[in-house]
Amino acid sequence: MVDAKSQIRVFIAIDPPQNVKAALARISGNLKNLGLARVNWVGLAGFHITVKFLGDVPSSQTGELLEAIERISQTLPWFVLNIGSVGVFPHPRSPRVLWIAIDHDAEPLIRMHRELEEAMSTLGISKECQPFRPHITLGRILRKDKVAVREQLSTAFEHIVIPSDLTWEVHSLSLMSSSFSHGIDGGYRRIAEIRLTGAL
Repeated sequence: MVDAKSQIRVFIAIDPPQNVKAALARISGNLKNLGLARVNWVGLAGFHITVKFLGDVPSSQTGELLEAIERISQTLPWFVLNIGSVGVFPHPRSPRVLWIAIDHDAEPLIRMHRELEEAMSTLGISKECQPFRPHITLGRILRKDKVAVREQLSTAFEHIVIPSDLTWEVHSLSLMSSSFSHGIDGGYRRIAEIRLTGAL
């Protein structure tokens, strides 16, 4: 039996630059002002794109994970991402997560996810069952408030304006750990940052 204290919850992520995070915080603030108050909002430091969730792994395995990520990063060149529209998971009739999408031109990110999925599966990390839908979480809706928030969503989405210039260059990805609890962004820690060094 594995000691829970010797395990850490980890994921591979892209960390947006500060100007993009600031813009996301303004979008969250605008949504809140439009009536979406019953949401546990992500703070500035918590905005990220999860490329691959690895789950709870032995802390002794982080070196092996990093080696695999570094091998993949050597084949991936830097690329550009664009912020898209706001939405919810799993469905507008039963919203639990409020997010902002990565625009349709995300093929390099999808390739990154696919190659990391394959590499991590050789280390015993399960592949994800759901299709990869790149996004940044803005907030989580408490179960008891889902009905009230559902009624506010359509009005808020009609009035929210997403800047068209929310674009940035991605030159690295990060191995992150999370001590996730009801505090949505209080427990993220970067274990390592890995540069993308593949040829364009």
